[in-house]
Amino acid sequence: MADTEPDAHAVAARALHTLVPRHPAELLLADSSNARLDRRSGNALDAPQRCPVTSPFGCVAIRRGHPMVFDDSTALHACPKLQGRPQGPLSAACVPVTFMGRPLGVLHATSSPGAPPDDARLAGLRLLAGQVGSRIGNLRSFEQAQLQATTDALTGLLNRRAFETRARNLLDTGEPLSVVMADLDHFKLLNDTHGHEAGDRALRAFGQLLQTGLPLPTGTSSPDTSSLTTRPLTPPPLTARPVTASSPDDSSRDGLVP
Repeated sequence: MADTEPDAHAVAARALHTLVPRHPAELLLADSSNARLDRRSGNALDAPQRCPVTSPFGCVAIRRGHPMVFDDSTALHACPKLQGRPQGPLSAACVPVTFMGRPLGVLHATSSPGAPPDDARLAGLRLLAGQVGSRIGNLRSFEQAQLQATTDALTGLLNRRAFETRARNLLDTGEPLSVVMADLDHFKLLNDTHGHEAGDRALRAFGQLLQTGLPLPTGTSSPDTSSLTTRPLTPPPLTARPVTASSPDDSSRDGLVP
């Protein structure tokens, strides 16, 4: 069983080499936004004949939700992505990779015109697509669930439980560390004056500041308070100091950030 997506990609590459050793074949997967489709693995023969598709919705097999076999790329009904390849006319089999009905990607295998993968190899590709989809779908679902369970939805920082776990792990190493508490001044006044939407924007900006400026375990302990832990740094030492933010018209708002 593959424990990570790269492991699953490597297993798929070995499986493609076994299933279709004489056919260039590759695995293309969509990113988390489902906007891009990228090659993730393939057998040793696929380099010259990789599919140029870049979007899940640009793939006929993904759009239709079932395997597509094209005997000749020059035929009128052939997938447009097969035409104009440097190697000239070819045949292809495209098998969608799905998880619980959601498209994840496609297995793409090519061959000479009139000789696409036969029924036995196509059945093997379908089985592989099902196994790859199930494993990668579960890995992504677990990763998403873990992210939601350990981060604060508004700021993107570790929530209190995850932060305490991370800090406890650092303490267990026996190495000295520092804890810095950061508090937003006058946060209630900001909410009362400009509304909770403005307060939410301030919290998001604060979270982004901590994530980009301080690449350390950082978490929230209350709506307007964050903590971070760090091992001693030499040199220069980590210094806690007040951080202020302003907007172009802050002079009219007594320093409050809308």
